Amino acid sequence: MFCNKILVVDDEQGIRDVLLELLSRRGYQVLTASRGEEALDIIKQLFPVVVILDYLMPGMDGLEILSKIKKDYPGVLVAILTGAGSEYIAVRAMKLGADNYICKPIEKDMLYQIIDELVEQFKQRLVWRNYEYEYPIRDEIIRRYEFLRKVYDSSKPNINRICKYFDYFRQDFYVLNRRFKEGGVLALFNKSIEDLEKELGTGEELSVSVQKNPASARDKAGESTVGKRNEYTLSEFINREDPIQMRLEMIRDAAVTLNPNITIICRKFRVTREAFYQNYHRFEKFGVLGLIDRKRGRPSGPSRKG
Repeated sequence: MFCNKILVVDDEQGIRDVLLELLSRRGYQVLTASRGEEALDIIKQLFPVVVILDYLMPGMDGLEILSKIKKDYPGVLVAILTGAGSEYIAVRAMKLGADNYICKPIEKDMLYQIIDELVEQFKQRLVWRNYEYEYPIRDEIIRRYEFLRKVYDSSKPNINRICKYFDYFRQDFYVLNRRFKEGGVLALFNKSIEDLEKELGTGEELSVSVQKNPASARDKAGESTVGKRNEYTLSEFINREDPIQMRLEMIRDAAVTLNPNITIICRKFRVTREAFYQNYHRFEKFGVLGLIDRKRGRPSGPSRKG
């Protein structure tokens, strides 16, 4: 699962209680704050994905809080809470960066629709998808892969925040990162080859040959990490010697590119269109597991193992 924290900011206890009950019933983890300073402190510590923010607040008003959130935490989505007939306030808030608005009195179905859409929008921002090619980020292996990739692809990664968004602990990052450096995408399964073959359920046997990432090898030799222990770069993450990772990156390219040109993608990864679609169809059926090479001469069908 991904982070599902919702922060409700309203000085009225009754409104906080109603939203807490409704959203908790929907399966969200709900945090509450009665003032702007308290809300900003919660965001800094707990990284909610959506903030429901009342416009009229004592001290720091809603628009001022909104501006601070969008400046310091641009990934957080904000829905402004306004009274009926105050749509002009909502329009003003949207111009300042609010992502939606909710009118009082609160209507349950509309609340659920708005918050569900904002949470899904947040997930889309983690990994943008075009829906032409499936890239199921809810798949646990892909989630682990994207979790690591997000750290390496960030110029100044806030590992704590990224962990919260992907619903992992900081220690999970170090464990998964170590496994990935040692065994590539295959190590993210944390299963034996025999167990992976059983998951295929086709009687096929896997042929696995993992090549070390040259960047990781330099790390172990102490050639590239002196004074850079907390620095990450995408070039260190991408291992062009790992065929499983390169196939996954190829499919990822097709899934996250607007109007993808498969011919160009094939040229980039040096494969034929036929090879792309063979890999993609196996990915659709088996997920990342389908991108692992099979032993040649082993026919598909019921398992031959007794």
